[in-house]
Amino acid sequence: MFCTRQQQAAVSPEEDDRPPTRRSSLVALLASALGSRSGTGLPEGCAIRALNERAITITQLRKLFALASHRCAEEGWVAADPGASVRWTRKLTPATLTHADVLQHLVAPSTEQRRCSFVELLAIAPQPAQWYAIHWCGQTLEATIACLSQHARDHALGEDTRYWMSTYALCAHADVEPSTRELLANAMPAVMAKAAGALAVLDMRGEALTRASVGWEIALSATAPGGSTRLFEAYCASDERSDESGGLMALGMTDGLAAVDAGRIADKMARERDYPSAHLQRALAFDLRFATGSSSEEHAELLALVGDGAQAERLNATVGARMALLRLPHLLAECRPGGKPGKTRVTTSSGTPSAAVSETPVARSALRRSLGLKATDSALTTLPTTPVARVDRFAPEGGARTRRGSTEEMLATSLRTLGASSLERVRILCDPSLFHHAQFAHVEMLLPPCLASIIASHLPIDMALQLAQLLLAGDESALREVHLTHCRLHNTQVAAMAASLPGNTRLHALCLAGNRIGDEGVSALARALSDDAQRCALRELDLAANVFREEALIALADALRLPCCPLQVLCVSTTAAGTSRDGLAELWDALGGNDQLLSLDLTGWKLGDVGARRAAHMLTQNRTLRVLRLAKHGISHTGSRELATALSSNRTLRELDLAENPLADRGSLFLAAVLGRNESALQRLVLRACQLSDVGARSMADALEHNMSLALLDLSRNACTSAGADALLRAARFNNVLTELNVLDNEHVSTSMLRSVQTPADGALAVGGGRESGGVMKGIFESVGARLKRG
Repeated sequence: MFCTRQQQAAVSPEEDDRPPTRRSSLVALLASALGSRSGTGLPEGCAIRALNERAITITQLRKLFALASHRCAEEGWVAADPGASVRWTRKLTPATLTHADVLQHLVAPSTEQRRCSFVELLAIAPQPAQWYAIHWCGQTLEATIACLSQHARDHALGEDTRYWMSTYALCAHADVEPSTRELLANAMPAVMAKAAGALAVLDMRGEALTRASVGWEIALSATAPGGSTRLFEAYCASDERSDESGGLMALGMTDGLAAVDAGRIADKMARERDYPSAHLQRALAFDLRFATGSSSEEHAELLALVGDGAQAERLNATVGARMALLRLPHLLAECRPGGKPGKTRVTTSSGTPSAAVSETPVARSALRRSLGLKATDSALTTLPTTPVARVDRFAPEGGARTRRGSTEEMLATSLRTLGASSLERVRILCDPSLFHHAQFAHVEMLLPPCLASIIASHLPIDMALQLAQLLLAGDESALREVHLTHCRLHNTQVAAMAASLPGNTRLHALCLAGNRIGDEGVSALARALSDDAQRCALRELDLAANVFREEALIALADALRLPCCPLQVLCVSTTAAGTSRDGLAELWDALGGNDQLLSLDLTGWKLGDVGARRAAHMLTQNRTLRVLRLAKHGISHTGSRELATALSSNRTLRELDLAENPLADRGSLFLAAVLGRNESALQRLVLRACQLSDVGARSMADALEHNMSLALLDLSRNACTSAGADALLRAARFNNVLTELNVLDNEHVSTSMLRSVQTPADGALAVGGGRESGGVMKGIFESVGARLKRG
């Protein structure tokens, strides 16, 4: 964690013992690479009081590395740590420069005059942290940059992404920053609370996970305020260099899907497959008492802060659980019973292969080559590791060994460690192609006592059933949010879960999308929501893509009529519904008098113009609903006219989704007329794939010239030409409210027209975007100069 005053005082050799080096002035030290803004040769910098606003960008780190590489050769720098892998008596090279070396030879001298952090020397304004980078001072700066760059690429971020790193955010001078105890107890948790995620930057062998500060920060990522929403990810750099750039290559494990995965879990699994298992082994073996500290003072402060007994054990378990969750889908894939030959590699407890089997063909990374692995070897099992001292900490009574060696043993230990941790959020995304028939009856699933949020997708059925049982604790559980999607849950399990809802005052969100829930299961949930004697606290219910029919929606409608029903968000979208006979009159009648529901998603129910007419009548009565999604309903211009009329009298609806309805140009004219007269309060209108031509596009363009409420308009996947798109873009230039206009995937829109679009002076509009395809087309729009950003 700290590569500051403790590191400098504890590990730096005395000046008299070192070979002499040439010291240049500060002006010569910094001006060459970091640049000057004041004309003096020194960066002007600024004063940043808030610690969380002292993050550093990848670009700034690259400049720092370039400067340090040049100076270390010119001045003959030696290693700052006598115990480092490079002996201090040897001169440093760019490839061996660690954070501790940079701190001693560059950061501390350059900040001595101003007594500030290094970021304050570089920045011209506060740089709030986007990610918190957990790193060890003994790691090389080049490897750290490789990890951060790969992390940014995987998430479609730029080189200006801001990572908070203690080495450069804290002042290296002891009389400036708060005391070590104050930093540990208050300042560091406050910084972590402001970051969207924590990124563990590790070395290949996982040596960083033997450091007390690294383990403490990993545990802090789960226990600091906001732990139920904060992401945690881990990246490491290999010794292999890219043939294109010449830089080190890196691999990472992400918390959920990254942008590079394009929404495919299988791509995520393939991307993470070669990540070394040594990290998990070391994390499961972590013990703060025996971990190495940057200094004796820091280690003592950490031990005093954490305490002994149960609290220390929870911290140790949290470190293991953090890494175990990232690796859990891969462990399940390796251990699944009944797997096809060649999919599982079994090893002995020492980590040596017990059988050589072939693997599923996937793209082999350069990391595999750097480890000297053959095509038939798995990096998960052949990587040499230090024996794990605490891996059997939660072993079954009697010390019975598991049946399939270390991989299954590690799976069992990971799950038990998870149950003993302090995690507030658990996310497990498994490859949907692996567990159609696999049974994991021998695996015991445990959950942390303080767990507030669980997100699981495509779990093996046995584990899903265990989770469903664990959710029956009712108000005794701390769970506030549960997502069990595509886990093959049936009516029986859902009915049992529904029985635990009355009286549960904690659970606010329940998502069971993509399961096998029928009318019986949905009706059980509706009865739980209708229980006036023991009211539940459920605010969000997602039952998308299940197998229930209209009878189930009628049961939910009966619940929505009652004042005791707390639902605010309801998603019952489907992909297999038949054409409705009466437009689901019961549901619309119930919503007419409901004053709780804020969002309703009925995508795919094919209610037609009859349903649109009933929905329109509901909108004239309802004064609460904010979001209404009626995509794929078969609504024509007749239904569009009814909805447009209702919007002119409804001032509460903010989002209307009519995607993939055959509105055609005639239907868009009714909506455009209401928007142009500012009779609607709509802020988001989705008309994706609604068969609009240039006529409909021009009508919307005319509306945009006068509308004062619409912030998003999605007209993607229609039949507009360059003329229609040009009219929309030109109208949007003069609209001060619109922030996103999606005209992607209109077959006849030419890029030559897009090149002619001039960026508005205020830069307030994003052309493209949208949840479906904006990310894919972003680069194209930027390349032709038609991605216009405002604000």
